[in-house]
Amino acid sequence: MTDWLEEAEGKPSRQSSPEKIASHIEQRQKLVKANYASNANYYDAFISELSRLIARVNNLPAHTREPFGKLEGRPKRSKFDNKLFIFSSSYRFKKRKSGGIFRWFGFRHYKHIRVFYLSVSKQEGFADAEIKDYILEKHRLGTKGDDKTTLHDHHLLLVPMVDLKPENARMIIDWLAFKAETSALPFDFSLNQL
Repeated sequence: MTDWLEEAEGKPSRQSSPEKIASHIEQRQKLVKANYASNANYYDAFISELSRLIARVNNLPAHTREPFGKLEGRPKRSKFDNKLFIFSSSYRFKKRKSGGIFRWFGFRHYKHIRVFYLSVSKQEGFADAEIKDYILEKHRLGTKGDDKTTLHDHHLLLVPMVDLKPENARMIIDWLAFKAETSALPFDFSLNQL
């Protein structure tokens, strides 16, 4: 009879060494840098148009920015130096509890969140986009029960850099402002990486 401990010790480790991880990160950084160098004009124009539109939306009077309040857009540092930007919006709402005899007296509180991530891909001529559309239910601390959180949409996409046109930025702003659905975004969802 063989001992499982000796077998486990004899097998090579699945974990990568720190050197392998560092070389992987360095290789990806080089690919991203080369991709950005050849496509910076598309990427930068698209990011600047999104930022300009967000500033315009946030300068509107509060009653015209209902229900979302303000849009957010900011860069985020990444170990791959891939020019990652995050654009987001959210709003809160409540619905009557379903079922039960006292359903007319109680409400469930929710938060609807939309997030759009954009970064330079390691694949030449492409950008990486991630689209999230969540509805989260608020729970009191200490209460037990099933989680009612739902995820409407989550897409990881490869977007050709030539499709990052300033006119397509308006469609993303409409989506972030809850004026359009995910299917109206100007992306080919058949390139979904998920």
